[in-house]
Amino acid sequence: MSASQASAAAVAAGPRAWLGGLGCGLPAGPWKRAAQSYYCWAGQCREDYHPLPVFVIVVVDSTDRERISVTREELYKMLAHEDLRKAGLLIFANKQDVKECMTVAEISQFLKLTSIKDHQWHIQACCALTGEGLCQGLEWMMSRLKIR
Repeated sequence: MSASQASAAAVAAGPRAWLGGLGCGLPAGPWKRAAQSYYCWAGQCREDYHPLPVFVIVVVDSTDRERISVTREELYKMLAHEDLRKAGLLIFANKQDVKECMTVAEISQFLKLTSIKDHQWHIQACCALTGEGLCQGLEWMMSRLKIR
């Protein structure tokens, strides 16, 4: 399937999410179809590869204090992109099961989330190994779709 065919298929599938780093299987739920319709890995997207996303989903490694500033820089570059000007933002703070990880509050502060005024956003603690927190984050995303 060509990139334009994949793009057309994703448009036909309905709501889309830009998944930055979330390539694992998702639990069953109403979000499954929406989230599977588009995957994008940071720095690897082309304009002809994706339809306009409704959401950006970013997965943060809560144990990686050294690279949180890089995550912040990349996040703001993404949010500044014209195609994402109306996209919502869901941040998964992964690895919350690891001792001495950054808390959701710390990550929010490091990423300066309260300064984001043009996008609806939510940060959700999670553990990808157990699935804890994933459904809650995706439920938030689906509730925002109903508002649109």
